[in-house]
Amino acid sequence: MEIVPQDRRIGECINCGLEKPIAAFDLCYTCYRREGRQADRKFLDKHNPGVTRDQKRILSGYAKMLGGLGDMAVPRGTVLLICRMIKPWLVPVEQLLNPPPPCVETDAFASEREPNQPSTTH
Repeated sequence: MEIVPQDRRIGECINCGLEKPIAAFDLCYTCYRREGRQADRKFLDKHNPGVTRDQKRILSGYAKMLGGLGDMAVPRGTVLLICRMIKPWLVPVEQLLNPPPPCVETDAFASEREPNQPSTTH
């Protein structure tokens, strides 16, 4: 059973053709939400997410642990010891915690300039 506010107009949904309370754009609540979910999926790549659900859980737990240790004023040496102890559980998020350095662009024309002449690139 669908619960809708009493002030919604009843009309024919342009998508499913049933006479139901209209949410917006002449669509019933069911069709309106279905279209909204489809629009959300266009921008979400479930097969190759940047951070998986499991990685998010690990990162969240790690952040909470570090926050708790900070709240309890645990000495730095002990915090580092604890971090070394839990390192095996952080393997799935290792690349997120320690990203590779950005690519360094080299000056392709360095060999063509005079030795003491500065680069003119911005």
